[in-house]
Formats: sequence, structure tokens, C-alpha cells
Amino acid sequence: AERWASDPGDGVYYQVFVRSFQDSDGDGIGDLRGLTARLPYLADLGITGLWLTPIHTSPSYHGYDVTDYRAIHPELGTMADFLAFLDAALGHALRFVLDLVVNHSSDRHPWFVAARAGDPRFRDWYRFESEPEPLIGTLGGSAWHDAGDGTRYLGLFVAEMPDLDHRNPEVVEAMLDVAAFWLDLGVDGFRIDAIQHVVEGEDGGIANAPANLAWVEAFGARLRERHPGAFMVGETWTSTPTIAAYHRDAGLDMSFDYPLWRVLTAALQARSAIDLRAQLELNEDAYPEGARRGTFVGNHDQPRAASA
Repeated sequence: AERWASDPGDGVYYQVFVRSFQDSDGDGIGDLRGLTARLPYLADLGITGLWLTPIHTSPSYHGYDVTDYRAIHPELGTMADFLAFLDAALGHALRFVLDLVVNHSSDRHPWFVAARAGDPRFRDWYRFESEPEPLIGTLGGSAWHDAGDGTRYLGLFVAEMPDLDHRNPEVVEAMLDVAAFWLDLGVDGFRIDAIQHVVEGEDGGIANAPANLAWVEAFGARLRERHPGAFMVGETWTSTPTIAAYHRDAGLDMSFDYPLWRVLTAALQARSAIDLRAQLELNEDAYPEGARRGTFVGNHDQPRAASA
């Protein structure tokens, strides 16, 4: 029997940054037990699904530089706590999407530690170059960082987040195995972090290259082969036509509508719906039939809407 009657892309999802949500043991850090205790409240609000930002082991507060993709950060709880949370979420008919950081790992991940030490296998899991072609990172400045051995490695965000090289089939298989691990536990799907940056273009472009759309299509197909109900929503922080291409050409299940978020907040600030109407009309023309978009007014990368 099907676990759910509805599509995982339907409904109202609530983003949870676990460490700031609900503390169960008085240490000042939110945790999975605290979140579990609040599930009845979230269900009463009409929430039908949850998206958790990374809960894996990581040296940072935000968790987007992962050191173990199969482990729970000890400050947030244990695997037993996570399984109890999943059971409770199921009891409240709440779907669950986990953040999956595929573009990069932490520089403290054993894969990168081995690569930096010269292990030939893991060296090929990242991009090391002696004289790399110039690339500008997502935050400005060079995307290449000193490896300490006469080479430089690619990290589009910061040096502590070295980019995994998804042109290497071993890397893709490793991430598919990570995804399968969580899907086997009962996760419904993933929010793919930095989805537009996973594979760089041949022309030096770092976002939305044709090879990147091909990766999204292939990764989604392989994921559904192993788990037919698996669901992917992309962090599509780009233009409307480009987001539409991820649906039309790459088969992305769902996208975040960043252009609509930008226009919606501007409309509220300006007390004018002129640009908002234009964006909604553009959406109707641009997206293929059935493309599901996540409408939102804020997330962890933006100020609170009430403060903007």
C-alpha cells in the first residue's frame, strides 16, 4: 500500500533550523527531542510537511559543511532521537524533507582530509589544480584555495567547503548511497542545497551550466530507480526562465520560487502590486504544465520578513 495518498510536493512545508527551534534538555541548543515534542503544535497550524536544515555532524552552527553524511550532530541528538522523530511525524501525517548538501563537503570530512594528504582515489573526488583557470566564487574573490602543497582546490563558497567533483562517477555513487541511507530510514526526499552549482561549465561559469542540468536529470532518475517515491526540491536561487529549464529539461520535482519571493517582498514594501502581477504572469508563461514551485516569504538566507 502507498504510504501517502497525496503528492509530496503538495501542502504547506515548515522550515526548521533545529538548533534554534526547541531545547529539550536546558543546554540552550534546540534538538530533535524538542522538535518532536512540538509536532502536535505544528500539525495544529495546518503544516503538512517539514524541511530540516542539515542535522549531520559539522564544525559550524549552520551545518552546511558536513563531516559525516550518515550521522546526527551530537548537539542535536542521536540516531534514536531521529527515528523517534520520524515515527512521531508519521503519526501526525507530516512529510519530511532533509537538506542534502551535494555540492561540497567540509574540509574536515575524511574524504577531503585524505584528498589533501595525497590519497589518489579521494584526490579525484575534489578539484585540485596547479595553475587553475580563474573562477570567481559565489561570495566574490577567487573560488580556488591554497591546499598547502603547491596546488589549489575549488571551493565556490568558502575554503572550509571544498567542492566535490560530480564529474567523477564515484562521487555521484557516494551521494546516491547517502540519499538511499536516509530514504531507507523513512525520509520522503531532499532539498538539494546549491543545486545550480553542482557541476561547473566548460566556459568557467559556476551556475546553471548545461552539464549541471544534466546532473540534476541523471541524479533524480537514479534516485527514483532506487526509491520510486523519492522527492527532490532544488535551491533554485536564479531567474525564472532558468528555474523553468530545471523543470522542463532536467525533470526537477519542485523548485523554490526565488524571483516571486523577491517581487513579493518588494510589493509589500512599496505598497504596489504592479511588479507582482507581472511576475505572476511571467510564471504562467514560463513554467511547463505541472511544474511545482515552493512559494515562500523568507528562509535562513534572508532577514525575517517583519524586519525587512
